[in-house]
Amino acid sequence: MGLCTKVEALEWWKANRHRHHTWKDVKEIINTYYENYNQTDQAYNEIVALKQTGTIQWYLNTTARLNAYLSMTDNRLITIILNCIPSCIRLAMAQSENLSTNQVE
Repeated sequence: MGLCTKVEALEWWKANRHRHHTWKDVKEIINTYYENYNQTDQAYNEIVALKQTGTIQWYLNTTARLNAYLSMTDNRLITIILNCIPSCIRLAMAQSENLSTNQVE
C-alpha cells in the first residue's frame, strides 16, 4: 500500500507541479484532497453505524446531512435506512397508505 501511495503521489506531482509555486500551495492542495477523502469515508461509516433511537425525523435529517458528503443514490440510502431502523417502524412504513406507490400528490 505504501509503495502504491508513493507512486500515486509522484505521478500527481509530475502532472501538477507547474501549478504550484510554493510549498504552502502544495500543502494546501494535499490537505484539501485528503480532508475531503477522509470526510467522505467518515460520513459513510457514520451513516452505516447510525441507529434510529430518537425521532424518525432526526434520523432522516442526520442521514441526509451525512449523505451530502457522499451523494449516494436514493435506492442505496433507502436500503441503509431500512436496515438501521427498528423492525416495528419498518413494518408500520410498509403498511402505511401514505407510502403507497399508487398515490400521486
